[in-house]
Amino acid sequence: MNIVIVGAGSVGSELVEQLIREGHNITVIDSDQKNVQNAVNRFDVNGFVGNGGSLDTLLEAGIKNCDIFIAVTEKDEINVLACMVAKSLGIDNTVARVRNPEYISMANETNNIGISMMVNPEYQVSEEILNILQLPSAINIHNFSDGNADLVETKIKRDSILNGVTIKDLHLYIRQRILICAVLRNNEIIIPNGDIKLREDDIIYFSATERNIRSLFQDLKINKKTHKVFIAGGSKITYYLAKGLDRIAYNVKIVSPDKDECKFLADNLNHIDVIHGDPSDQALLNSEGYKNADAFIALTDNDETNIMLSTYAHSSGVRKVITKVDNDAYLKMTATSPALDTIISAKLSTAEQIVTFVRTFTGEEDNIVKKIHKISDDRAEALEFTAGETFGALNTPLKDIKFKKNVLIGGIIREGEFILPTGNDEIKVADSVIVVTTNNIFDDLNDILG
Repeated sequence: MNIVIVGAGSVGSELVEQLIREGHNITVIDSDQKNVQNAVNRFDVNGFVGNGGSLDTLLEAGIKNCDIFIAVTEKDEINVLACMVAKSLGIDNTVARVRNPEYISMANETNNIGISMMVNPEYQVSEEILNILQLPSAINIHNFSDGNADLVETKIKRDSILNGVTIKDLHLYIRQRILICAVLRNNEIIIPNGDIKLREDDIIYFSATERNIRSLFQDLKINKKTHKVFIAGGSKITYYLAKGLDRIAYNVKIVSPDKDECKFLADNLNHIDVIHGDPSDQALLNSEGYKNADAFIALTDNDETNIMLSTYAHSSGVRKVITKVDNDAYLKMTATSPALDTIISAKLSTAEQIVTFVRTFTGEEDNIVKKIHKISDDRAEALEFTAGETFGALNTPLKDIKFKKNVLIGGIIREGEFILPTGNDEIKVADSVIVVTTNNIFDDLNDILG
């Protein structure tokens, strides 16, 4: 497919990297010549320097030949304007990155202003953090089928009853029905069979319902409750997250060095303590009782500050630490750090949503991707498909289907009910099917067949 991307900053570059890998033809537009040159040199794409909201720039870039138009600059206004211009030129499929809370109401009218999908990375990340805080023993939680199923990432500790257990014998040790879909061991992702024995420090990815997850964590004695939350930084993510936490009655304290941010948060949030100060000031942190928090969340605009604050909170004994990191180099460096429990990235979250949107146009219409979650630092994907009438293995027991290598069916959702699949279960028309695989190019449910 021919795809035009306006904005070649961190988000745009991440998108280009992923979409080039999936075989698309990419044209990049950015007002910064350095950004364009970096994209051209690194990815061998077409590049144009100019204003992405300008009709002349878009025409020069050959926009009339594109299938999908994506605007992800730092400025919401340019993104919206660029999509509107693209729509006026006959481009039906447009995506805009929109971050300002005041623009969220526009989402209900996107069809009228020429935008197929609005992506709000800050809101999306805040929802991810909110899910994790409700199950803090998880490293990450990925939702499927409107919350009917989850894929949970957690670590096997030395004293865990799962340490040393073979997957096929799990039922002898736990009551809840879960399916282990992937194991990260020694920096390598494994799509497991029943003979794999779990070890200390393994990171496992398992599918289950939220109810079973809570019961499992309770049985494993890792079902920690979160009541007090300490947030460093007053970003838009903080605003969305604090609103969600206040809604479910968490005790929240926010520290930000930006006076305007503090005023905005104080004016727009109820029952939230907002402190104007430097979150890297240890004396301030101590005076505000950060050590008594159940969770510490570093959401400043500086990755280095977030990493430093999170490391300090971990060393001080805070049970749950969540760190926002967007820089590629830091993401790789921090992936295995024991001091950084959960890493979240607005850039990667945005890319996930847009790549999902793109793949809906590359597969068969009735076997499309509904959701994509990159797992284990992009070593694997967890995908949700809708099974259509053209799926080549309908109404066939899973044990009789020949799958591609490194493919596992992580769950089937039928009429809102989660089915933990066994060899005798079948995929039927209209089922939502969760697939976990190390093959990162699936855009059609038929792609899983060998």
